[in-house]
Amino acid sequence: AYKTIFVRNDVPTTIATATDNVIIDGFYIENGATTFDSTIPSATVTVSGGSGKIERNTISGNSNSGTSEGIRVTGGTVILNRNKISGGGYFDSSSGEGTSSAAVSINGGLVTLTNNIISGGNGRFAMGVQVSDAGPLIVNNTIDVTTGNSIGSAEALVISNASPIVVNNVPLTSAANTVTQMALECTLSTSSSAEFKNNILAQIPYDINRTVVLNCAGIGYNNAAFSMGGASVDSNIQFTGAALAALLNSSYELVSFGLDAGLNTNTVNYGNVTTDYNGKIRTGTYDIGAVEK
Repeated sequence: AYKTIFVRNDVPTTIATATDNVIIDGFYIENGATTFDSTIPSATVTVSGGSGKIERNTISGNSNSGTSEGIRVTGGTVILNRNKISGGGYFDSSSGEGTSSAAVSINGGLVTLTNNIISGGNGRFAMGVQVSDAGPLIVNNTIDVTTGNSIGSAEALVISNASPIVVNNVPLTSAANTVTQMALECTLSTSSSAEFKNNILAQIPYDINRTVVLNCAGIGYNNAAFSMGGASVDSNIQFTGAALAALLNSSYELVSFGLDAGLNTNTVNYGNVTTDYNGKIRTGTYDIGAVEK
C-alpha cells in the first residue's frame, strides 16, 4: 500500500483552510519547519473559517517548535473524524529542556471531534485537546497523553472559558510520578450547556493521592465523582489499574474496563456517531473511546 504525504519545511503550517466544503481525507500530514513566529504556536493544519470534513488522516505536530499543535481551529464549521493526531514537540532528558505540545487546539468555530486517536506528543508540557472560548462536540475519542518525560506535565483535556459536550471519551495520562498529570482540567469557567458524561478517566500509574480532575473552581478530585460548575456531569468512571495495557490494547481497543459502558451517540446532539475509528459499525450499547471492540 502507498501513502500520500503532505509536508512543508519552509513554513510552520502545512495546510491552512478557510473556505467552504473542504474535504481532507486519507493523507499523512506533517510539518518540519525550523523557523517560527515566537508569538504564534506552529500548527500542521489550521482551520480559520469556512466548512468541511477532515477525516482518516494522520496529522503530526512539529517536533522543532517551542509550541506545537497538530491541528488548530479558530473559526468555521469542521468535522474531525477518524484521524490519528499527535501534538509533536520534544523533550531533552539530559538538559531538561522541552516544549509545549497539543494535538488539537480549539479556539473558536463549530467543531465536531469524533472517533479520533489523539496523542499529546513529546513536549515537556503535553496536552491532548485544549479548548477555549468554544463549545465543541468531543465524542468517542481516545486521548492518550503518554510521556516518558521525568518532569513537566501531561494533561488529556484542558478547557478554558468553554462549554464542550464531552461524551464517551477516554482521556488518559501515563507518566512518571514526578510529572503533573490530569485527565481533565478546567480554568476560568464553563456554562450549564456543557456536558461531561460516560467518560473513562485514567491516570497511570493510579495514585489515590493525585488529582485526576481539576474543576473550574480550582477544586481537585481523585475520582470520577466531580462537579464542573453548572455543567451536566453523569456516569463518568475511573480506571484505577497499574498499567496502560490493562486498559487499552495496542489497537486502542478497551481490554475489558468500559466495554458497553457508553451512551448511544447516534444523535444530532452527540455528532451522529455510527462507526468507530476503523469504520466498524457501532451497535447496541456503545463502547467508550475511539475503537469499538
